[in-house]
Parts: sequence; C-alpha cells; structure tokens
Amino acid sequence: MFSDYNNSPMLPDDDEQADMYLYTTETLAKYGYNQYEISNFALKGKQSKHNLKYWMLRDYMGFGAGAHSCVNSVRYSFISDIHGYIEGINSQKSVLDEYDKIEFIERAAEYIMLGMRTTHGISQKEYYNIYRSDFEPIEQLLLEFEQKGWTQCVNSRWRFTASGFLISNLLIGVLIDKQAEYKVSGNPWIDTMDMFIEKTELPQGEEIFYHSK
Repeated sequence: MFSDYNNSPMLPDDDEQADMYLYTTETLAKYGYNQYEISNFALKGKQSKHNLKYWMLRDYMGFGAGAHSCVNSVRYSFISDIHGYIEGINSQKSVLDEYDKIEFIERAAEYIMLGMRTTHGISQKEYYNIYRSDFEPIEQLLLEFEQKGWTQCVNSRWRFTASGFLISNLLIGVLIDKQAEYKVSGNPWIDTMDMFIEKTELPQGEEIFYHSK
C-alpha cells in the first residue's frame, strides 16, 4: 500500500482531512452520535466506560502476563512472557516488570493531557484538588485559545471545540509547558511536598509478587 499510494493524489491532503473531520463531527451529531473523546463518538449513555476510565484518571487493574495497572497513583505492569509469568506465580517469585510512583506534578500534567482529549474537559476545582496549584496561568491560555475558536468553557469546564481537536496535540503541549513553567513559583508548598505524600503500596494480594530482581 505504501508503494501504491505514497504521494498519491487520491489521498486527501491536510486541509481536506481537516474538512472531512469537521464534516464527520457535524454529521454524526445530527444523528445523535456526539463526540466525547478526540476520536470517539457515541449515543447518549453509550460511551466506552473502558476508555473514559483512562481519560478521567481513574484507577484500573490489569491481570495476567503483560497487564498494566494504575492504583493510588502507582503505575505498574507484569512481565509479558507468559511462561515466566506462570512460573513466577506458581513459585511466588516476582512477576513485576515496571513500578512507578506518580508524583503531583506529573499527575497534573496527565490531568491536562488526558482531560483535554475529551469533551468533558478540565476544571479549576479538579486541577486544584490534584495539584494544589493556581489554575489562572492555564486559564489565561485557554481564554486566548477561546478567542481563536479552539476552546470553550461550559459549566465551568474547559474543553476543545471541533476545530481545537484538530490541533489538540500542539495546544496540549503549550498548556503543559505553561504548567511546568509555573510549577515552582506557583507552589509555595513544594519544598515540603513530602509531608503530603502518603506511603503507597501495591493493592492487597499483589504485594507478594513484588521483590527485588
């Protein structure tokens, strides 16, 4: 296919793809299939619960070889080799492949990145609850985007418009850069952040599989 269609005039260019995307968004909405994520549309009440769990930073657990989980701000995964996984379970040896504690700053960036991929969007209240930081620098950018028709604020929640979704990767990058720029000056508590971080352990029943390799 690459040989046959590379640089082919049959393929739409960037402007044509943008027009097709906007047409698709408008047409699906007319028939009740509203956009709820950058590339997903559904009838009311029929959105994918699986997908939204990730976008809304909710905990999830995976089971089996190669499975990934994120619980209580700890992201971890099991080894992908099925035979090694079975052997580890049977002998109660470690089957953990990766283990990462997600700090407040990283979680705040994930909140922006994932939340702005959905039409649910982000809010000042949620941002403060996660990061304990001033939302104003982020909101100032969102207001600038709004003037260009890329964002809108509905019921105190910021989200992209259909046009904004077209360049969402770029816009999200700008928002995260602003968040990172403000992370020290906007957080007077950052020097004592350790006092806010609770000890985090693997979910009950899985800690026996976490040992030094």
